[in-house]
Amino acid sequence: MKNILCCCLFLVGLLTNPLRANATMVTWDFSGHLIVASGTGVPPDFSVGTPFHIFLSFDAAAAQIGALPGSGGGMRYSYDPSSLSMDIFAGTTCHPCHPGGAGLIYMRDNYQDSSRGFPDPIDGYTFALLGSDGFDVQITARGPEFLDIINGPGLQENPDPRLAGLSGSQFFAGCSNDRCGNTDIEGHFDSITRVPEPAVPTLLGLGILGMLLVRRRQRTTFRRNS
Repeated sequence: MKNILCCCLFLVGLLTNPLRANATMVTWDFSGHLIVASGTGVPPDFSVGTPFHIFLSFDAAAAQIGALPGSGGGMRYSYDPSSLSMDIFAGTTCHPCHPGGAGLIYMRDNYQDSSRGFPDPIDGYTFALLGSDGFDVQITARGPEFLDIINGPGLQENPDPRLAGLSGSQFFAGCSNDRCGNTDIEGHFDSITRVPEPAVPTLLGLGILGMLLVRRRQRTTFRRNS
């Protein structure tokens, strides 16, 4: 029994070590419906009114690589985008969007800069993947309605539910060149939630399976000894 317990502890440690290493990786689900779908590069299932889900994954502990002060106050922080990825589902189509060129994660903390089109302080996020072929994908979850969503630098692990209702919150994908058909895809968010990590259910399931196997072995041993 002692040997079985030691093996179980070893397996739990083996499983949780890589989980600790990736503990800051989070996935947010941006769900909503498309409001614009034009251009020859639009996938067949992407039409106006079609519901969509965008699963955006990023490192909540990504290194800060820049801080830009706004002309009217506040700061605009940028973060290492190497872990950023998006998977877009609309209809029956999945369009994976992984960094093909540059990638950006922006956080605006009460950012105000009239020269960049922000005459009023705004708060929220911008997640963008800039494709090497000119096809860009951008998620904005920002607006002037609430200025207490993000307090200071740093990326949140859990999205504030108010992000979905901000006036500047939308999804955009497309380009303005012939290589991708001058495509314009835009969507409105209905909700923004965090996707539960599978680690805890997986470990619980393995734990229950282990206990059942130990119990079964004990019963088998008891019957043989009887």
